[in-house]
Amino acid sequence: GANTARYISVTGNTVQRCISGIVAQGTLANPAQDVVIASNVVHHCSVARATFGAGVFADPCKGIGVLYGLGVSVTDNEVVGIGYGLDDAGVEAAPAAAAVTTSYGIAAWSCIRAKVSGNTVRDLHTQGGGTATGVLVTAQGNGGPAFSATSWDVSGNTVFATSGTANLDLGILVNAGQAAAASSPGPSSVSGVTLNGNNVRRSVAQGILVQASPDGTVSDVALSGNHVGTTTGTDGDGIAVVALPLDGALAAGSVSGVRIASCDVNGTNERGIHIQAADGTTLEDVAVTDCTVTSPTQAGILFEALTGGPAVFGRFQVSGCRVTDGASFGIRVLADDVAFLESVSITNCVVQDSNAGAAVGPGVDITCTATGIAKVDLSRLTISGNQFDIDAADAIAISVEGL
Repeated sequence: GANTARYISVTGNTVQRCISGIVAQGTLANPAQDVVIASNVVHHCSVARATFGAGVFADPCKGIGVLYGLGVSVTDNEVVGIGYGLDDAGVEAAPAAAAVTTSYGIAAWSCIRAKVSGNTVRDLHTQGGGTATGVLVTAQGNGGPAFSATSWDVSGNTVFATSGTANLDLGILVNAGQAAAASSPGPSSVSGVTLNGNNVRRSVAQGILVQASPDGTVSDVALSGNHVGTTTGTDGDGIAVVALPLDGALAAGSVSGVRIASCDVNGTNERGIHIQAADGTTLEDVAVTDCTVTSPTQAGILFEALTGGPAVFGRFQVSGCRVTDGASFGIRVLADDVAFLESVSITNCVVQDSNAGAAVGPGVDITCTATGIAKVDLSRLTISGNQFDIDAADAIAISVEGL
């Protein structure tokens, strides 16, 4: 019969100075079942390679990694300094300067019923063009087989970088789809994702990113009670939901059924909450409720269709949110090349600038443009019950090209 691996428990260990810390790997046909990785301390694991190998589990260092699991629980672990080594005197040692280092604090590839909760991930290290991701949960690979996942729970994790040489490109990444278009193995998807009560600080790019890559579909996602503070670089959004465009033989990504509620985003380098759809994608049915965004350098809450236009873009709701001291728009819908935008509701929100803060404005902005299409159609727009206290801009601005 087929090989099986089940009832795997890895608990209470301390791991250091290895390539990766704790790794469990099944196969697509025979996933590792009922895997528990809990209450471990994993620190200072590193590997440096000039190039990465092929496949979803090649070369990057991982504090904790699971590939092809069914019923996976990664809880209450402490993961520190992945991408660094330690010398014999206990001093942190980075790989050789010319080497490439990519690091993951905790990574679950192509798992069904995966729970990643209560973990602390901090102070990762990268160099030579590598990237650092605190927590990754994904149904995809570098040309790996198609995969359909359900029931991911990423909750109560703390992910951050301190000052100095520590790095964190992405705090938490949830993804479905392919990373490369070398071959098309078929579409991947995930449905039923919970991200609750996570705390992410000092990431370079997005604090929390939900993404449909090419050949990927993401649906039924609930984000609630998350805190993101201080992003520092380009694409430094606090919380982002993104559908990526087609790539060669790979179809454009699709995202639907996203609920973002009671989240707090403070001090982001770009947008506080960013919902973005690229050319040919589907992005619909997204609600942002009771969230607070403070001091973003760009828009507080932005729904954005990029030039070229998504195939489907609409059914958006923003309710009960507060945007304070932004440097650009408060709440904005920017739809370029969207032939039909319908059912946008912005209600009971507060947009303000404090006496010491930068001016926000316009408070609510709806802009529809037609770069590559003949006309746009905006239907069922509701802006009601909002409060504006901004000194230097319009409260509400609506612009539809061609009207």
